[in-house]
Amino acid sequence: MKESNDSIFVFSDIHGMASELRLLINKLPLEDNSTLVFLGDYIDRGPQSSEVIDTILELKKYFKVITLMGNHEQMLLDFLEDESGEEAGLFIYNGGGATLESYKSVSDRFKIPPEHLAFYKSLQLTYETDDYFFVHAGLPDLPLDDIKSQLDEHKTTLLWIREPFFESEYKWSKTIIHGHTPMEDIFEDDQRINIDTACFFDNKLTALQLPQKQYFSVAKLSQRKHVYLKDLRSATRRSIRFEGSVPVYITVNSTLLQFETKNYSEFGMLIFDIINPGNKVLSENDIISGQIGEDGPGFSNFEGRVVRVQNSNEVFLYAIEFTKTPYEFATEEVP
Repeated sequence: MKESNDSIFVFSDIHGMASELRLLINKLPLEDNSTLVFLGDYIDRGPQSSEVIDTILELKKYFKVITLMGNHEQMLLDFLEDESGEEAGLFIYNGGGATLESYKSVSDRFKIPPEHLAFYKSLQLTYETDDYFFVHAGLPDLPLDDIKSQLDEHKTTLLWIREPFFESEYKWSKTIIHGHTPMEDIFEDDQRINIDTACFFDNKLTALQLPQKQYFSVAKLSQRKHVYLKDLRSATRRSIRFEGSVPVYITVNSTLLQFETKNYSEFGMLIFDIINPGNKVLSENDIISGQIGEDGPGFSNFEGRVVRVQNSNEVFLYAIEFTKTPYEFATEEVP
């Protein structure tokens, strides 16, 4: 499938790290028209494989989601076809035991829900837009049209290749976005972008935003915890601002100042100093933190950056963009 899209977020090699995936999703500037492309290896090794699939199925309710096959999903399907064969051993020794544990039923026998099994069987090998070609591991030295016309013939390469792909000087007609090979950081050259940043191996999980080529990452958690996805419907409210006066407290040069909102959204606010509105107390790019609301039930902490200062009728107004939203503070407090 070939499309043009100006709001794409790409993920790869989650490997059962559902908490990190949810934290990463919560950081992203998702919009109504965003497409989420997953490059495979959702499962194995990490302890939350089934939860990763639950998370992706939840995302499908709100966004266009493209899910590609990874070599670990292929190994799972091979295992399910013949639990006593050579491929079954390959699956178990590559971290498959952790996946089966995540599906363990009360009888100590794993049980994969029908919707998850349908998910695994529906995975595609490639996806493309006008500028990018997405695959799990890499490509052979062939034109993209030739590869697409013979996907089954090249399936092993698409799911498993490493060094021959990295060392290739072949010029494909599009930038290849892939994962599969864990690295400490994003690798990018004029032909390839590898976004597998080895989350399971004590590093981080990364998402790539296209066409901006902006990267978002979360570090591997030192302890497992349940992370709630933010209200995904909030993507539809991203541009809505609410008029109203809400008290805001910010410490500036060791002095606690009281501000008030003129308007606000889930992602920022426009405020002014209610005691000395004609004095400029903040500057563009100042990093600030504070409290929204009075002490008591319902108050919220935040961190942010001043993105704009304007003088309106001798009143200084400060546009604040949250770098850590009240929602993110609140979810940290969930046991």
